[in-house]
Amino acid sequence: MKRLILITLIGIFAYSINLFSAPGDKTIVRTIEFQERRAGWYDFPSQDKKYQQILLHYKLRCPPGKQCGEWDYLSYIFLHEWYAPSFRADKKVVETLAYMKDTSWNFSWVDNQIVKTPKESILLELYSDTENPTKLTDSFRVWPTYYDNYSFDNSGKAIDSSLVEPDEVINLTKIRVNYNNDITFSDRWEIFRYITPYGNSLNLGDGVTWTLDVTDFAPLLTGRVYLASPNGGWGDPYDQNDQEDLELTFEFIEGTPPRDVINLKRLWSFYGITYDKHFEDKVAPVEYTFSETEKTAVMRVVQSGHGFGGTSDNCAEFCRKLGMAKIDDVIRYQQYVWRNCGNIPVYPQGGTWIFDRSNWCPGAEVRPYHYELTPYITPGGTHKIDYDMEYYDLQWAGGSNTKPNWVIAGFLITYGDINHNSDARITEIISPNDDRIYNRYNPVCSKPVIKIQNVGKEDINSVEIEYGFNESFLVLEVKLDSPLKFMDEREIELSDIIIEAGKSQHTFSAEIVKVNGSSDDNTYNNIKSVTFTPDIPTYSDKFTLELKTPNSNVLGIGSPIKYYFEDMDGNILYSRDTTLNDREYADEIELPKGCFKFTIVNTAGFGLGFWAYQNAGLRSGYLRFSINGNSFKSFPNDWGSYLIQEFRTGKLPEITLNIDSDTLDFGDVLLGEFADLELEVSPANESGLIVDDIELLLATMKRFELLSVEPQSSDGKYNLEEGESITLKLRFEPRTQGMKYTPLQITTNDFLNFKKTITLKGRGVDPAGINTDKLQNTSLMMSANLDSKSGNIELRVSTDNIGYSASIDIFDLLGNRKIPTMSEFFGNYDNSIFINSGILPNGVYILKLQYNGIIRTLPILITNY
Repeated sequence: MKRLILITLIGIFAYSINLFSAPGDKTIVRTIEFQERRAGWYDFPSQDKKYQQILLHYKLRCPPGKQCGEWDYLSYIFLHEWYAPSFRADKKVVETLAYMKDTSWNFSWVDNQIVKTPKESILLELYSDTENPTKLTDSFRVWPTYYDNYSFDNSGKAIDSSLVEPDEVINLTKIRVNYNNDITFSDRWEIFRYITPYGNSLNLGDGVTWTLDVTDFAPLLTGRVYLASPNGGWGDPYDQNDQEDLELTFEFIEGTPPRDVINLKRLWSFYGITYDKHFEDKVAPVEYTFSETEKTAVMRVVQSGHGFGGTSDNCAEFCRKLGMAKIDDVIRYQQYVWRNCGNIPVYPQGGTWIFDRSNWCPGAEVRPYHYELTPYITPGGTHKIDYDMEYYDLQWAGGSNTKPNWVIAGFLITYGDINHNSDARITEIISPNDDRIYNRYNPVCSKPVIKIQNVGKEDINSVEIEYGFNESFLVLEVKLDSPLKFMDEREIELSDIIIEAGKSQHTFSAEIVKVNGSSDDNTYNNIKSVTFTPDIPTYSDKFTLELKTPNSNVLGIGSPIKYYFEDMDGNILYSRDTTLNDREYADEIELPKGCFKFTIVNTAGFGLGFWAYQNAGLRSGYLRFSINGNSFKSFPNDWGSYLIQEFRTGKLPEITLNIDSDTLDFGDVLLGEFADLELEVSPANESGLIVDDIELLLATMKRFELLSVEPQSSDGKYNLEEGESITLKLRFEPRTQGMKYTPLQITTNDFLNFKKTITLKGRGVDPAGINTDKLQNTSLMMSANLDSKSGNIELRVSTDNIGYSASIDIFDLLGNRKIPTMSEFFGNYDNSIFINSGILPNGVYILKLQYNGIIRTLPILITNY
């Protein structure tokens, strides 16, 4: 319903949107929603606008209340163009039908004579109503074409015949429709491919988003569009709960694209073509005649290898083979169809995610290859377009093994000329960035990293970038090491900006202000912004790096582990470039105050250990930072190829309390009554404090209770900055006599005292056990007045007994203790003390006095002016 309302509003305000929209404006189209079926019709923008870029955002999470799917399956986004046919033959759509209006015949040689039998007729259905193109307008029986005048040899084999000319030949015409039914047929375009992660114990949180530029499909992404996203597995491929939960969004950015698409042609579509010596015959070359307006072109190939046939190279999932793009039988491009998986952002996973594969990884998109054909084509000319693979002729083993096969979708996209001479755009901000897709590089306290792309005709040799956040911006000219060609991308490391640690979210922006020393022709794609949280840890300036390397020798290799520390200028301050297998290291690290980057690398891609190698005898290592043997930072083992941690040196997080000792004393409390105290927790310095857990041990038995923590937290965790605090409200309500003790544990990131223990102490007192001889000789009277001069409470106590210590409390009407318990010594006769009332708001309170086993209470009214 929400989508229908949104579409209606778009229609109502279409005129005003067209009137005021401008390049750079965005239109967001949400198609598949979480928990909805992964297929359907969706409304896209009309063709009356141009879009400089169209982005597909593929967001996955685990289904609510379930873990993600266990296995790595192929998943797609298919766009279907639906058509109504001009005719069908026996309910099937064919390109051409030649037929006879009367019976056609089969001829055979039986018992030395020709036998003639009728052929099966064909039901021909015609659809010629252009207003209702799937409405049947006529149907009748026809017969297939045939041969007669047969001659047979003595064995009965036909050796000659003549074709009977068909009565009629019809060719298919089709009308595109924005619906599908039993009559329509579709032309399917693959616009995105993804391999699902190994989902056991995987946490995708609120979702992880992969983004792909699909501007080349602009002619298809308009009007009413049918999308389908089948997911692998054994269940319903369109059910969100069988694997991961998908949210699919398209982002249309108005403006002039790098070049306008003229034609989109499918070259090859193979979903499981066997990889053998006949590959080149199966993936046949395609001849294409370019019009005079088709001045530039790209071959787009989406390819992934699957199946491992028990051969020495385990093709085609795990074999690194060469792919070749050819024009007119000449190899113009070649590259390995391969992807390193130890550096993907979704890790660790519950399977063999670290193993490199044929252009795919579990929990990652399949990246298209783009081959620029423009230098090798001529407008108006005819060219042969071909794609080949490295020759392969290993015989796959049977049994449980599977055939080596490729899934290939190949397209030819033709365009007009490049629209701008000078045009650069920012495609990514890698750091700082909160987006989980960049989690291997964030958070940072050092140099931002962005990615730019040349979308203009001229090579780019330098760019000037303005960047920063809040009110702090810098301008930097970056000279490139080599010219950036049209449609090529390059990462750029910018100069350092000061990013102080904190929990608040900020917006980082970067803008291209000059290209090759001048403003470029298209300023509408020059700026990009992201949000980031500088949650950067602070470590001591002196610590020990404790490293134990795995016994990688059981895998037949030397130790692949190395590490290094860099400062903000990229200078390596400490490093260990080589290590030995199964060896412990304790390296002393001393750094000045500042920001630093620590990187640990496994050149074999299995972190400090990996479960799949345990059968081979691999034992995991470890990595931690410590001071005097106390570890304050422990790193995980399952991180693949590398792990990066940026940090600052300075004061370490430290917990402070509002009490001088580690004991919170509730004093004497009568049985059946209670006493409340408050404990305040705060950080000691600018490094803040993270409170992970608060726990009372044996609290129920000892009658201690944690009533509340203020302010409240939804998950029981608190990130406190300097000046912030939390208050614990605690109660002691004894049921038996005697001293009671229980530990209160507060777990924080104060690594020298990460489990702060406070002893709660109180004594239960039974009134029936008090000495009655003392009571009968004790006379106790008290009164309270508000002193007009000081505004304090004057408490007067008269007793005829010898001196005893007394405790004084003030409670509100709900029984909440409002001041810390006071202890006073009262002698015989008249005693007078003053209690500060300035901390109490106006209201009615109960003053409670305990003296030599006698309890007196008195209501008091506070009226401060």
